[in-house]
Amino acid sequence: MNSFIQSQAADILLYKATHVPVGSDQKQHLEFAGNLVTAFNYRFPLQNGEGLFPKPQALMPEHGFAKVKSLRNPLKKMSKSEVSAKGRVELLDSADVVKDKIMKAVTDFTSEVYFDLKERPGVSNLMSIHSMISGKTLKEITDESRGMETAQYKKLVGEELDAHLRPIRDEALRLLEGSSNVLDDVLADGASRAKKVAQNTWSEVRELIGAIGCGSPSSVKKERSVA
Repeated sequence: MNSFIQSQAADILLYKATHVPVGSDQKQHLEFAGNLVTAFNYRFPLQNGEGLFPKPQALMPEHGFAKVKSLRNPLKKMSKSEVSAKGRVELLDSADVVKDKIMKAVTDFTSEVYFDLKERPGVSNLMSIHSMISGKTLKEITDESRGMETAQYKKLVGEELDAHLRPIRDEALRLLEGSSNVLDDVLADGASRAKKVAQNTWSEVRELIGAIGCGSPSSVKKERSVA
């Protein structure tokens, strides 16, 4: 069993997550966590007959585009590990950089804008991105883009993507340019609240299974790593 899958399942269950954002390649990981929930709740039910853990549901875009493709190679997923930065859009990219990357995205020689994942992966990738940031359906985008050439459509997508990312970028830059303690304080506060939730869940698990002498989740992880 892959230790990453086990660790991911532990993180989900420890905080009693009900919905987990996943990509299409991680659905099986979530199914594994769901199977653990079913098995544990059946073996150790609460006094009222219900289960301790909720069964986590996959949180994926309604339109089905859970994987954004590279701007330089639309047959591969967009990744921070990609050699060329031109293949990805980063949250701190300036407006000019975002628009330039979209304008230079690999497409094809057909000027009309329509979705065809097999024959036109480049344009289809841009339409997928456009759909995700705007909430519009592919049909709506196709209708609104009728008569546009690919270059015109790229300009539109670049402008809308920048508008979508601008609030995130501005807030990130504000935090980075402010006091060096701000982010540390946010992380410390989040860690403190998460620790309380984890400890409560762990106590509930120990009580249900009748465990004695089991330490905290963090101590168990340390023992596992040493072994």
